[in-house]
Amino acid sequence: MYKKERIVDLKALTRCVLEKWKGILVVALIAAVLFGGLKGFSLYKVYKQGQAQAEVEAAPEEDSQGASKAIEMRRLNRQLDLKNAYFTESIMGDIDPTKEGFASADVIVSIDDEAGEAPVQTEEAAQEGAAESAAEAVSEETQAGAPREYAKTQNREMTILNYYGNSAMYRMDLNKAAEQLGTTANKLQELISFKYSTNKNSFITVKVIYPDQEGAKLILDEVVAQLRDLVPEAQAQYGPHTMTIANELSATINDSGMYKWAYNRATEIVQLINSKKTLDKNISSGADVVVEKTSKRDVVKGAVKQGCAGAVGGALACVFLIVLYLLASGKVLSARELNNHFELQKIACVPGRKFSTRKGLDKLVASIDASYYNHPKRAVCLQVADAGLSILFSRGAQVALVSDLQTEYLDKICAELNKAGSGKIRYYSVPCSEQTPEAMAAIENCDAAVVVARAERSSYKGVGDVLSVLRLLDREAVGSIVFM
Repeated sequence: MYKKERIVDLKALTRCVLEKWKGILVVALIAAVLFGGLKGFSLYKVYKQGQAQAEVEAAPEEDSQGASKAIEMRRLNRQLDLKNAYFTESIMGDIDPTKEGFASADVIVSIDDEAGEAPVQTEEAAQEGAAESAAEAVSEETQAGAPREYAKTQNREMTILNYYGNSAMYRMDLNKAAEQLGTTANKLQELISFKYSTNKNSFITVKVIYPDQEGAKLILDEVVAQLRDLVPEAQAQYGPHTMTIANELSATINDSGMYKWAYNRATEIVQLINSKKTLDKNISSGADVVVEKTSKRDVVKGAVKQGCAGAVGGALACVFLIVLYLLASGKVLSARELNNHFELQKIACVPGRKFSTRKGLDKLVASIDASYYNHPKRAVCLQVADAGLSILFSRGAQVALVSDLQTEYLDKICAELNKAGSGKIRYYSVPCSEQTPEAMAAIENCDAAVVVARAERSSYKGVGDVLSVLRLLDREAVGSIVFM
């Protein structure tokens, strides 16, 4: 019987870990470069920020920028509030472009002759002269201003028409209409516009828009009535003339221009918001920011310190993972540990092939628990194993070398033993990693069985299965030969 609970040999575990010191060193170097580089990069950024801050502090003329940015921020906030309030409260924002209320009228002006008598012109004639451009006035969206020809020709008639147009847009008292519509006069003012046109007779078209047709007509009626009242004032300023209102109409129309108006207002708000965000970011990054100052020496020192810490951490992590793998995989760590666990006799503990040629740290690590070897030389250890078995068994005995190792490796061991031995005993390779009828027959035909294992290759489970096969065949393992 063998012990069920494994007792780990710390010396063997230490040797197995330290044998991989080169790999541990590589991991430690990678961790040192990684952590040291990251720390150095972060410190270098601090160093550059400190230099930039020093340059700013050395420029006193820039100290007033903080106050200027604060004033600009207040102005942007105010503009944004005003734009939002206008967009949400404006009557134009409530107009459905597909159902826009529309009303218009033509204002026609005729200049009196030099004798002071106005030329005879019936309203029907005036309407006939304006009819060709009335339809164009319905779809136009240009609000104020006479054409450029006014400045060139200094036409008196155009001046008078411009007076009536501007009066319609800016001088009308819309309080009565606003009261009837349930709003304020200043909100109605932007709904009025005019367009200057010339044909057989000069005239302007006054246009009013509103969410519904009735409201547009109500505002237009108020404007037309007040324009008629302004005729004496206009005659006193610009001389004798006749003003006629023609082509009054109202309708519900589809005004695609309102989509552009809404788009432009929304774009203005978005631009203000973006400007505010940009300024706010500049203020946040430049005001009341305390930058930690560091030197190039601090950068190098911090990177080296962090690199050393990373190297130690990486090495410890690598060691931990190696230990975890060795324990979790159940690998055989040493001959002493294997024999103690399964209560086997040591026939031979054979060092690695390069044990005697190792130098430096490799030799120091390999010497851990080396006292358990039969001899420092591999060939001598195999001769010792053959001599011990020759004493136990008579000449011509057949010994089965059973193992959980691969067949190729076990065949080489078997050949080495047959070559190094005295020839009194014949050794046979019987791999038991996979149980076969041939392996069972070979074990039964042999006089004895010896367990062959290899450190960090054989497993406790594999050796246990081999011993189970021997017990099934009523055989007992004479002992073990373990290769390190």
